[in-house]
Amino acid sequence: MGSTYATLVSIASEPAGANCVAGGSAISSGLDNGGGGGIAGDGVLSPGEVTATSYVCSGVAGANGNNGANGLDGMSGVAGADGTDGTNGTDGANGADGTNGSDGASGSDGANGSDGANGSDGAAGHNALIAMTPFETNTVCPAGGQQVDVGVDDGSGVGSISDNAILDPGEIDSTAYVCNGSSGNDGSNGGDGASGYNSLLRVTPEDVGDHCAVAGFRVDAGLDNGDNEGVARDGVLQDGEVDATAYLCEAPPVVASILAFGGSFGSTALLVLDLRAGTWSQPFIDLTAIYYTQFGGGAYMVSDHDNGQHARVYYEGGNALVSNVSYYEWSRFAVRGPDVAFTDPSSGAWNITFGDYATNSYTTITNNQTPCCEDYRAVDVDSDWVVYQRYNFPEVTDTVVAYNRATQTATDITFGTQPHVSGSKLAYVTAGGSQLVVHDLVTLDSVIVNADIAGYPEYVSIDGNFVAFTQDGEAFVYDIALATRVDVGSASRTKMTEGYLLYVSGDGRSVKSYNAATHAEKLVIHQDSGWFDFQNID
Repeated sequence: MGSTYATLVSIASEPAGANCVAGGSAISSGLDNGGGGGIAGDGVLSPGEVTATSYVCSGVAGANGNNGANGLDGMSGVAGADGTDGTNGTDGANGADGTNGSDGASGSDGANGSDGANGSDGAAGHNALIAMTPFETNTVCPAGGQQVDVGVDDGSGVGSISDNAILDPGEIDSTAYVCNGSSGNDGSNGGDGASGYNSLLRVTPEDVGDHCAVAGFRVDAGLDNGDNEGVARDGVLQDGEVDATAYLCEAPPVVASILAFGGSFGSTALLVLDLRAGTWSQPFIDLTAIYYTQFGGGAYMVSDHDNGQHARVYYEGGNALVSNVSYYEWSRFAVRGPDVAFTDPSSGAWNITFGDYATNSYTTITNNQTPCCEDYRAVDVDSDWVVYQRYNFPEVTDTVVAYNRATQTATDITFGTQPHVSGSKLAYVTAGGSQLVVHDLVTLDSVIVNADIAGYPEYVSIDGNFVAFTQDGEAFVYDIALATRVDVGSASRTKMTEGYLLYVSGDGRSVKSYNAATHAEKLVIHQDSGWFDFQNID
């Protein structure tokens, strides 16, 4: 393309004189083309390159104020003393009257009055303004340029505002144009660039390890450019050509458990479920005296008689025995792997024991309950909190208690039942039995989630952002963040874990999985006779 010179503008101080009575600024413009002995393209507007000059003048100072009024006259002086009497004439005819005595001397002048106050200053002058507006083309500049408007911020013209630092259209006193240079001719096309290299991908299986908790795939990407002793353009991604690697891992199972009664399973059977995949298995066929089961956080638990001894058994990942802990026949327990809590009468009163099943380290909270009626008390656990239902005797009331594992302090929240916890969120049923409340243990904010549903909430559970419960024969999921509730369908039992709801159909013969985020539902297992249950009535 041909040369195109930049348009330059310079602003210099203008002394008082013919161009500006009170002084101001001289605005010069022109192309940086080296005219008049200047240097082209040096970014400096030389005198020989100037093609137009405008002046922006300062306002003239206001006139002096009027003189103050004269001060008041001084007081008159004191009168002079009387002259002496003339001598008496001889008796006889009265002589002519004597002449009057001369006036006494005048008193001295009084002091001058003080000067009057100065008159007010004249109005301040208005600032000079400049506005530059780019334009594409006009009759003056076919190739476009800058329109330079100058004026005084004095409010002249309709709609103008004085002293607002904006050059309104009515305040424009003069306009100049600084034009762009015309475009030169296009240059000739350059030659073609060298051919690029193809991008290649290589996908290989990835075993369980540091990159994937379950099996998956490794994806390598790079150019077929022969880097690091590879062979360029051979269509094979060699190790030296790998520029980036990513891992696509299979989603881990969402572990849950359920008990099957009758039907094709005969006596009581423990089934282990993957709610994400919608599948089930029966890994332990030798558990013949099962009381109930619980699950959460990738683990599940089952109570089982072992040679006449009550034992609590913990499993994780589908079929791995983690730990056995002695417990009482009527104990209630909760798990959110690897945390566990259960009601413990071993000290003669109903206390709460919690800990880590992987390390078999446990702590006991003194609950001071009488043994009465403990078979239906509730307990729940996560990494920060243990919550439980304390039976008060002889008042025959129930109190929801929250135990902070960090501070090792227990706080009575309110009268109520069915406490469940996840993070700082506590869900419980009020003492009257009809209201399900979500309470924040940190902010202390609370919300009722079922006020418009008939009946009483049961099978309450909470995990992450979701609360699940049954009421009036239906399963519901409440989203805490969105403050919305979904009626999932007819159900007799519910339990929430890892964003999935396990629920048993109203007739007890189907087990279903419901994704609370996507609302996708899967039938996990069905039998025409018999039924399914957790046996975890709170």
